[in-house]
Amino acid sequence: MITKPLLAFAATALLASPAWATPGLHIGSSTQCPLTLKKGQPLHVTLITNHSIGYKWQLTHAAPELLSTEVQGAPVKEAVQEGARTGEIPPPKHVAQLGGDSLLRWSFTAHSAGDGQLKLVQLLPRLHGDTPQKTFNCAITVTP
Repeated sequence: MITKPLLAFAATALLASPAWATPGLHIGSSTQCPLTLKKGQPLHVTLITNHSIGYKWQLTHAAPELLSTEVQGAPVKEAVQEGARTGEIPPPKHVAQLGGDSLLRWSFTAHSAGDGQLKLVQLLPRLHGDTPQKTFNCAITVTP
């Protein structure tokens, strides 16, 4: 069984690999929050999902007073591999396996100074309706 801390570790380790060369701050877990960004700084949130069994992430609050949304839930080509589940992070695989975990990325740019909240929820609509199964909640401070 995959535990939440292990998945968060896997996402964080994958984000730290050279394959994630997009400039800006990369996070994969709300345990990395709260965040302080500078005006103009990019923020990339990458979360593990499994669409094949019905899970989906939904952006519920994008802190529009602070952040401009650039990309909403775009699939990341690299799949989460079996080794990531055991804590051994192999090089990214470029084709997601049917039924396997995959990654989705949201990208933002800090545009105004202030404090706010970024929130995403993971839903399993066919079994639980609108009841969140997981929540990504992050306090954001943007400085000039």
